[in-house]
Amino acid sequence: MEGKDRIIVALDVDSIEKAIALVKELVPHVGYFKVGLELLTSEGAPKVVQAIKEAGGKIFYDGKFKDIPNTVAGAVRAAVRLGVDMLNVHCLGGSEMMKTTKKVAVEEAKSRNVTRPLLLGVTVLTSLDYEDLAEMGIFEKLNIADPKEAAEIKEKRIKQLVQNLAYLAQEAGLDGVIASPKEIQAIREYCQPEFLIVTPGVRPEWATKGDQKRVMTPYEAILAGADYLVIGRPITQPPPEIGTPVEAAKKIAEEIERALIEKILIEKNAIWTFKVMPNEPHALLASGKHSDGYINLNAVLQSPQLCETLAKKLVSKLMNHGITKEHVDVVVSSSFAAITLGHEVARQLGVDFVFTEKEGEEQKWSGRFEIPQGSRILQVEELITTLSTTEKVKKAILEKNPGVKFLEIDGKTVVAAIVHRPDHLPIDYPHYKVIALIEKEIHNWDPEKCPLCQKGLEALKPKQNWQRFIEHR
Repeated sequence: MEGKDRIIVALDVDSIEKAIALVKELVPHVGYFKVGLELLTSEGAPKVVQAIKEAGGKIFYDGKFKDIPNTVAGAVRAAVRLGVDMLNVHCLGGSEMMKTTKKVAVEEAKSRNVTRPLLLGVTVLTSLDYEDLAEMGIFEKLNIADPKEAAEIKEKRIKQLVQNLAYLAQEAGLDGVIASPKEIQAIREYCQPEFLIVTPGVRPEWATKGDQKRVMTPYEAILAGADYLVIGRPITQPPPEIGTPVEAAKKIAEEIERALIEKILIEKNAIWTFKVMPNEPHALLASGKHSDGYINLNAVLQSPQLCETLAKKLVSKLMNHGITKEHVDVVVSSSFAAITLGHEVARQLGVDFVFTEKEGEEQKWSGRFEIPQGSRILQVEELITTLSTTEKVKKAILEKNPGVKFLEIDGKTVVAAIVHRPDHLPIDYPHYKVIALIEKEIHNWDPEKCPLCQKGLEALKPKQNWQRFIEHR
């Protein structure tokens, strides 16, 4: 799924007119629309579902069914008949009720020859914290003087409760659960990888927290392992500086995409950043400098499947900037790691590919390839730090092929990459426009000025000591 397909917009409005206006505006930019108790009660479920489906929206029916199995069975049958795409029940309704939910949904969908909706179990509402749960009698009230110890116990107990409820939902045959971002990792420890986690309580950094108590940003939630994010007011009522609901949705989708790419790099042991943990080493680079991050994309690029995926996402991002195959004749990359990515980008664009060759610290054009006069060139690199190599590639090409033209945006040469990792962000280069899947601020220091050495932390070569680095990740 693309980042936008993982967004579920909460239609927390009181009229069908307001809901449909949002649906029509946002359909191309999000995955689902959540209809809840306010809208369903004020307008009626059949009317709401029909109107949203006619507007092209996929529906998450947020009924939160919790009753005896027979009553919930009737509600689930009705929801399947309406044609919803996703619905939920409360895990606290018990295993028998959840098993009945699955059985009835399968039977009803089969009898109507339609796709069964995804079935989710609600674990603990994100508006509840430990004190709320203790007030209900689910937990005992704590009388611990040390605030840190008390916080750790509270967090542990909530996670255990959510884990147990998620496990019951999985055993009952549900497709996934709805849970706070704070409990995602705990659920992943208990449940199968394909078990879905739908996460409310997601707020971009630019949005207010609202009435949610256990929250994360979209980036953090996806990295933690969420599959779908339920987001309401940050999209439907974005702050003025963000703009329209569409602009807010696009901004969140970009944040999700960035997290999905970084998740791939983490899983392939291709990225490490300093976490300020006891005895954590920092990176001693080949240049002799010290760093609080290290990225080695070789493990990613050696996989043709991953390279194809990343190139596809990069091509999509280029298209968002107005660069399509009609604007490109040749893709050029430096040697050596970027060759795999550059070739795949060229293949997907349907254009030629060439590369420069490394000679000492320089990039040279060997002339073994031919670039026709007047060719429009797109430069692609796997990783950009300072643009030094990027500039050398352009210089080498133009020295031997003066009749070609590198693509530009607003008078700046375009260079596309998987990762852009400058020393500080935001950064505005005078002559280059960098289009990257991920931007990360990673710092480099001369050894005598390294603040991590000054704290007594060890500097190690990452490749030779990789296990020491990733154990702190």
